[in-house]
Amino acid sequence: MNRLIEFFIRYRIWANVLMFSIFGFGLIAFNQMKYSFFPEMEPDFIIVQVVYPGAAPEEVEEGVILKIEENLDGLEGIERLTSTSSENFGVVNVEITSSADLDKVLTDVKNAVDQINSFPIGIEKPVIFEQKFRTRALSVVVFGETDLYNLKYIAENFKDELMATPEISQVAIQGLPDLEFSIEVSEANLRRYQMTFDEISRAVA
Repeated sequence: MNRLIEFFIRYRIWANVLMFSIFGFGLIAFNQMKYSFFPEMEPDFIIVQVVYPGAAPEEVEEGVILKIEENLDGLEGIERLTSTSSENFGVVNVEITSSADLDKVLTDVKNAVDQINSFPIGIEKPVIFEQKFRTRALSVVVFGETDLYNLKYIAENFKDELMATPEISQVAIQGLPDLEFSIEVSEANLRRYQMTFDEISRAVA
């Protein structure tokens, strides 16, 4: 160590060369470094969603969720299964291992669910997709002394304006219910036109 210090004291130019070399290589390494303000995360979940209109949570679990979990049990690449049963709706979360091929597991899960032929009558086709991770950049709160319809209208217009900006790729509206329509028919009109509620329901559907 003493000889090294003595060398740089005697030949000062080499100390400057070493310092600028370290600085130069540092700049080169910094320019080649990969970085992201919002790091992208590889999805490691597969979601199976099933809509069962008019079913209670117990019916969703027994008629749909348990059958899906039974068919997925033992598939290669799956680490854990968790599920949620609610009214009219059921979800199965498929957590895959870190070393598994996501596309292959996704295909295996779709094939396993498609093989189930004992689902209750009336359920909609299961929706299967990989979990997409998103990072929230900004939250905007819209409020005022008005009804939910006007708030939703204002929020959707604001969303359209944001989406028109080239720097913004995605905007989601939360906290407002979906738009619903109510159709009311009097008994007198039903008799007048010789119609039933079932006929009106089928026409709307």
